[in-house]
Amino acid sequence: EPLSGRRALEAISMLRALSRTRYDWLVVGAGPCGIVTSGVVLDHLKRANDGGSVAWCDPTFRVGRLGEKYRSVPGNTHAGRTRKALSDIHSLHFYESQALREAKGEATLTAVPEEKTYTLEIGVNALEDATNSMVSDRQLNPIRGQVVSLSQSEGCRAWVAEIFESNEGGEPSMSEVCARHVALVTGGQPRAPPKAFEARAVAVDDVVCPHACRRLLESNPALLRETWGIVGNSHTGVLAAKNLMENGLAEGGGRVVLYGRRGATFAEPREGGWIKHDGIGLKGTTATWARAIGLGPAPPTLDAPVRFACVTEDDPAMWEETVKKDAVGPMVFATGFEPVPPPAVYLLEGQEIDATRYNPRSGRIADGLYGFGIGFPEEYTDPEDEVETRVGFTPNFVKHVQRALVATEEAKVGRVGEKSIEDALLASGAAAAARAARRAAGTYADNGSFVVA
Repeated sequence: EPLSGRRALEAISMLRALSRTRYDWLVVGAGPCGIVTSGVVLDHLKRANDGGSVAWCDPTFRVGRLGEKYRSVPGNTHAGRTRKALSDIHSLHFYESQALREAKGEATLTAVPEEKTYTLEIGVNALEDATNSMVSDRQLNPIRGQVVSLSQSEGCRAWVAEIFESNEGGEPSMSEVCARHVALVTGGQPRAPPKAFEARAVAVDDVVCPHACRRLLESNPALLRETWGIVGNSHTGVLAAKNLMENGLAEGGGRVVLYGRRGATFAEPREGGWIKHDGIGLKGTTATWARAIGLGPAPPTLDAPVRFACVTEDDPAMWEETVKKDAVGPMVFATGFEPVPPPAVYLLEGQEIDATRYNPRSGRIADGLYGFGIGFPEEYTDPEDEVETRVGFTPNFVKHVQRALVATEEAKVGRVGEKSIEDALLASGAAAAARAARRAAGTYADNGSFVVA
C-alpha cells in the first residue's frame, strides 16, 4: 500500500537519520582547549575499548586564535604545568613529538625549566603536533567546517549537528552528523571597546604581541609621542604597557596611563602545590616587569612615563572626562575576552536556548551538551574559600573535562539508536521538519554562519 504524504516524509526522515554518521562525541573547536578536550575524549574512548568514535570540527585546525595571533606573546603558565597537562593525555603523543623537534634543533617545551614561563610559539608548536597526531587516529574524524546548529533528536537519542563544511579545493557544502554528546570549545575574542571610544581604540592584538607592537610603532612614529590609555591591568593590559615601553615610547616622549579597578594581582604559589589567583594573577616576565615599575596590589603614583589610575566607575561621561584630563590619545581596551558566539541550540520541542548559559562548575549546558575553555570558563573555589574562574590548558582543565566525561557515563541510558522504529520515525521526522523550517527562514552569511531571519 502506498505511503501517505506524511508517512512518506517520516520514512525519508528516518532513513536520513539512520544514514547520518554517528559518533559518541562531537568536539567543536580546535583551539588549545579544543585540542586538549579532543585528546581527553579520545583517551576516554580508547580506555572503554568498545569502538567508540569522536568527530572534531573546526574551520582550520591551526590552534585557533592562539596560533593565528599570539605566537610571539610571552605566556603566563609555567612550562612544567603545560607539560603535565599535555603529557597526561596519551592520544597527544607529547613526548614523542617533542623528541622529534629536539632532534631537528628546534625549541621545545621539554627544554624549558619547570618553573619558567615560555613564549607561546613553543606551546603552539606542541599543540600543532598534538593536532596532527589526533587527526590521523582511526577513532577520530576531523571535519573542516563550522557547526551552525545543534538539535536534540529523540530518534537517535543524541544531538544532530548541521555543519557548513569548507572543503579544501571544493565547493562548500552542508552536512549533518549525529553525536550522543557534544563539547562546545568555541573559544573567546577580545571584548569590543565602548562605542564612545571606537575612533581612538587600537586593537589589543596590535600591542599585546611584541612583533605587532613594533611594526605598529615603526609604521606610525607619531604614536611614540602620544599618551596611551590602557584600560585593564591584568596580564593583557600590563603586557601591552610593557611592549609599548620596550619599543621606544619613553624615548619618543610618550607615556602610558594604566587604568584599573584595583592594583595588580599576582599569582602566588601556596603550600600543597596550588596557586592563589592562578586564573587572574600576573606571572612570568610580565609579573617581573610590573613589580619593577612598582605596580603592586596598592600601587603608589608611578613615575612617568607609566602612571596607574584607579577607576571604579562605568559611567561613559566620567570616562570621557578622565581621558580628557589625562590628555590620552590612543586607547587599548584590555578588558578580557568574551565568548565567540556558539551555534544555535534547539531542544526536542524546537525551543532555542542560549548556549552561553551553562553550569560553570560542571560545564553542562543541557543533557549531553557541555561547554569548556575560555568561552565557558570553570568556576572554582580555592582552599581559602575565594571564587575565581580558571582558563587555559593546564592540568586543572584536563581534570575539569575528565569530570564531565565521568558524569556522562554515570547518566548514560542505552546506546544511540536503540529506540523503536515507530518512535524513531516520528521523532526524526519532527526534528527534520524543524531544521528544514529554520533553513527556509534563514540565509548563510559570507562567513558561513547561519543567520535566522
